[in-house]
Amino acid sequence: MDSLRRFFISSAFVGCALCAASCYTSAPSPDPALAAQAQVDAQAAAQAAAQAQAAANAKLAALNPAPNPTGNYVYDNEETPSLVTDKVDFYDYDLFVGKIAKSMVENGLHGSKNKKPVIAFGPIKNNSPVALQDRMIMTDIRNAILRTGLASFTGATDEMMKGGESGTLYKQLAFQSESGLVDPATAAKFGKIVGADYVLYGAFYDQSVVTPQVKEVTFKIQLDLLEVETGLVIWGDSARVKKRLSTGN
Repeated sequence: MDSLRRFFISSAFVGCALCAASCYTSAPSPDPALAAQAQVDAQAAAQAAAQAQAAANAKLAALNPAPNPTGNYVYDNEETPSLVTDKVDFYDYDLFVGKIAKSMVENGLHGSKNKKPVIAFGPIKNNSPVALQDRMIMTDIRNAILRTGLASFTGATDEMMKGGESGTLYKQLAFQSESGLVDPATAAKFGKIVGADYVLYGAFYDQSVVTPQVKEVTFKIQLDLLEVETGLVIWGDSARVKKRLSTGN
């Protein structure tokens, strides 16, 4: 009986082993060519995705340059340009000009029905240690006002004829009137310059507050419009820009 039992157990074990071997040998082997192609396709897909992401990042960077991670820019409604410094930059000038020109158009320009007011530039006194492109500010304000058609600007503001627009103007008048080289019928004459009704002038200020964590700088420009005939200041306004930067401490 024991011999018979051992025979059946041994036969069953051998049968299972043969079955397992048969199943193993009957499984299909992977095609090496297909596996290699699948790997190539996966690498190509990953490369294409990386290139698409890089292109998207480049477009985004072109539209919105990366902000300075250690600072932020504060102006009225929390507008945020690309880079923060403690100096006056072009973005600051745009903010100054936009607010001042808008205020002048809405409140400061009063011409008659037959004549647009003529404005001359006075100085902007810089009361801060930072470099100020006051000429650029005035020129941008002038261009913004001219586009409205509500006023004209004169370049004849330098009575000493030392340079700038006035120097060029006086030299051209002298050339046309006194050189004898220009047809008198077409030559411009002295004494025909249109007088200014107003003078635009102002001042620039800054203030800094520094703590161990933050440096805060505020820039302010104040402009006034002076009526030449009466000496009255008929308009005035200011614009401020505040910048806050981390000191890194």
